[in-house]
Amino acid sequence: MERWAVIIVDHGSRLAESNELLEEVARQFGERFAADFPIVEPAHMELAEPSIATAYARCVARGATRIVVSPFFLGPGKHWTTDIPQLTAAAAAEYPETQFRIAAPLGTDALMLDLLNKRLREVLAESLPERAATSPPARSWTVWRQDDAGNRFVVQSGLEREAAEALAAEFESRGHKQLYWAAPSA
Repeated sequence: MERWAVIIVDHGSRLAESNELLEEVARQFGERFAADFPIVEPAHMELAEPSIATAYARCVARGATRIVVSPFFLGPGKHWTTDIPQLTAAAAAEYPETQFRIAAPLGTDALMLDLLNKRLREVLAESLPERAATSPPARSWTVWRQDDAGNRFVVQSGLEREAAEALAAEFESRGHKQLYWAAPSA
């Protein structure tokens, strides 16, 4: 029987507060999405425990047979393309009955942009309360595509209106058979 687990991995730090933040993220994610992912473990790529190997062993001890390693990084880079896959493969070698996958980094998403806006507004509220009170929240746009079967997919989100419309027009101009359009993000 397949049992899925998630390892949320960051770089790791010499600062305990930074490492504790990831542990709190993993704890909250585990509580919120327990129905989908009953096993969630934090891991640090280096500099602190639990390591990826330790987290992988904990997942297996809790009954996991399939493990998704989710980098807690914004963008792709050497850690995502090389280091995390190598460290995970080394950990998985101890448990040949398991399989693993590496998820994409967090990337650009409307929710990430909303969080960025929130943090900026907090600073404005501290230093320029009158500016924060009158500044409207940023509105992001999403580019969508629809295939021949009517299925809709997000191409890219978190864009400004002009960029979203330009991207949709670019796909249309390339002669793609699917329908592309830009719309305000929900």
